[in-house]
This record gives sequence, C-alpha cells and structure tokens, in this order.
Amino acid sequence: MDEKTKHFLQLNLAFLLLSTGGIFAKLMVFPPVFINFARAVVAGTILFFIIFFIKKEKILPKNKKDLFGLLVIGFFMAIHWITVIVAVKISTVAITMLAVGLAPIFTVFIEPLFFRTKLNRFDILLATIAFGGLLMMIPEFSLSNQLTIGAILGAISALALSIRSVISRKYVQKYGASLLMFYQLLVTAIVSLPFIWGGDLGFANFPSWMYLVLLAILGTLFGHTLLVHSFKHFTVSKVTIQSNLITVYAIILAMLVLHEIPHVKTLFGGTVIVAVAIAEAIRHNHMSKKSR
Repeated sequence: MDEKTKHFLQLNLAFLLLSTGGIFAKLMVFPPVFINFARAVVAGTILFFIIFFIKKEKILPKNKKDLFGLLVIGFFMAIHWITVIVAVKISTVAITMLAVGLAPIFTVFIEPLFFRTKLNRFDILLATIAFGGLLMMIPEFSLSNQLTIGAILGAISALALSIRSVISRKYVQKYGASLLMFYQLLVTAIVSLPFIWGGDLGFANFPSWMYLVLLAILGTLFGHTLLVHSFKHFTVSKVTIQSNLITVYAIILAMLVLHEIPHVKTLFGGTVIVAVAIAEAIRHNHMSKKSR
C-alpha cells in the first residue's frame, strides 16, 4: 500500500470514528448532560496522562489572556456537544448530523468578524441556500414537534462548532491540538457538572457504560487525534470537503444499528446543505490557490 492511500484511509477512519458519536449517545440511557460530562472526564483524563507524562508538555497556558481564550473555546465545545446529544435523543441521527453540516456555512459569516476579512456576496447566497435546505428538513414549523426541535438544536450545535473552530485557529499553532482539546474537555466537564445531579441516571445499565467508554475513546479521543494528524498530509480545504463523509457514515450507521430510515424530505434538505458546504470548500480552495 502506497503512502497516499494509507493517509486517505486514515482520514476516512477518523471520519468513521467521529460519526459514531450520535449512535452511541442514542443507545445510552443516561441524560444528555451526564453523557457530556462523563465523556469529557474519561477522554480528558487519558489526554492529560498523554500530554503530561508521555509527551512531558506543560499544561498551563503562557498567560491569562491565552487561558481565557482556551476557556472560551471549551465553552463553545460544551455547547456544541450538549446540543448534538439532545438533538439525537429527541429526533434522529440523520436530521441532527445534516443540520450540523451547516457549520462551514456559519464559518463564512463568523470568520470575517475575527480576522477582519471581507464578506463575499456569493457566500451569502450559498448560506441562504443552505438555510433553505434546513427548512426543507423541518417537518412542520411547530416547537411541539421533536424533529423540528432536533433540527434547530443541530443548527445551534453547528453555530457553536463554527465559533469554536474559528477561535481555535488563533491558538492551535501556539499550543498544539492536544492541549486545545484537553481544555475543551476540561471546560465541558466543569460546565456540565452542576446539571448532572437529580433524576434517574441509570447507573446500573452496563451497556450504557460500555457505550460511554467507546464514545469517549473512539469518537472523542482517537477520532479527533486522527483528524488532526491528517493535516500533515492534506490541506485543510481538502479535509473540509471530505468531512461531509461524517454525515454519510452517521446516516448509514443509524440505518444499520438503530434502524432509522431517513425521510425523503430529510435526505433532500440534507443533500442541499452538504452540496453547499462542498461548493464553499471548493471555492475557498480555488481562491487560496489564486492568491498564492
């Protein structure tokens, strides 16, 4: 096997691992906030030992300003995760993941705010089309419909993911992906902690604990590590284009494991969102090459 094929397979393995998050969350009996807290604690503990004892790197940031930035990134990561899990629980994996596919579109509007770049009219057009795709997925405009709420929460999750990704750009070169991920897990655990008490947590349910550990290790730790590793061999634009496979894998897994068959309306609206995200990534890649 040549190196190019090997790296491509590694990238797709990362996408496959990341696509399992919604499946494991749906299979667990735990409340969404507890899932958020526990996955962060398990993955964060493992990552702490890797950074501090194996890599022997410093955990604390260089100054208070950077500490604040890392905490903000962690806060938006917590919002992203909790909204995804709640959306999956009350709706379907397909609706949730397709709505999260709006993240690249949100980035078009958010990035100029942080990096003072000019907003392009074509980007506004693409974002409008993508929003139309989201509306197609919504069965009815009523907050009493759980599928509608799931789509809205998926869109909120996409917005939080977009903000987290844009801010991360300012710190990833300075601190590395591992430390950024550690602080995201730390903040997620702290933010979730006050809300995990009360109600039936289903602690006696052994399969849920098994799914929780798999989510923390496969979907959180290994998935993100392989994704970051892929940037050594692929451009960010190429990874962005191919990352739409996460949605495809998630829908296929949901059909096989959960027997969730997406409605035609959901698939049609989702196709619009994915197509717009791919078009935006290709256009961005083309513009980057022209500016060199």
